[in-house]
Amino acid sequence: MIDKVRELLKQIDNLVTYEHSRLEDEIDSLKKQLSEINEFDIEYDNLKKEAKKIADENKELKNDNKKLVNEVQQLKDFKNKYEKLEDEFKKKTMLLSGLKFTLKVITTWIPSQKENISVLLALASSDNYSSNYDKLSEKTKIPVVTLKNRVVPLLKEKNLVIETQNVITLNLDALDDVTEEIF
Repeated sequence: MIDKVRELLKQIDNLVTYEHSRLEDEIDSLKKQLSEINEFDIEYDNLKKEAKKIADENKELKNDNKKLVNEVQQLKDFKNKYEKLEDEFKKKTMLLSGLKFTLKVITTWIPSQKENISVLLALASSDNYSSNYDKLSEKTKIPVVTLKNRVVPLLKEKNLVIETQNVITLNLDALDDVTEEIF
């Protein structure tokens, strides 16, 4: 009977050893799974942090983009204002050139007739320094007949205007000659 008990104890011991090994293997497997879960949690936390960082950067980029869009709009507005001012400057420069021409002519040649000066001033302030007889008559209040018969021929004789098909234009080439004489 002792042999049977020994045999039984041996079987129990084997069974306990087997169960102990199996449980240790299961514990190791669970530890490994727990470790993987912990690593996953760490990775998940890192990914959440990275996602938040990317979201913050995206928000910052959107704000920068809005600022750039505003700056571009301001530059477009500035460009439009600049172009308007540039056009106005060109017109004023052209007017100034015409007036300068007239003043230089007046300083070198003072005609005895007031009409001549009036016509030169009217042409200097006209687009492209040109005008027809009717418009000149309106600006200067000098009758068209007087312009055709007396004033324009005298100005043409002095080489101050050019007449082409009833359009009178300041002779800007004469400006260079007059400028050299004065300056």
